[in-house]
Amino acid sequence: MDIIEQERTFRGFVKWVVWSIILTALLLIFLAVFAA
Repeated sequence: MDIIEQERTFRGFVKWVVWSIILTALLLIFLAVFAA
């Protein structure tokens, strides 16, 4: 695999992981607020 292509794939993966963490955190906060 080309290095540039690998870097692009890695960057897309990192962005996906970051968004997953943010969405999970927002969901937990949402549940905590409405369950309290």
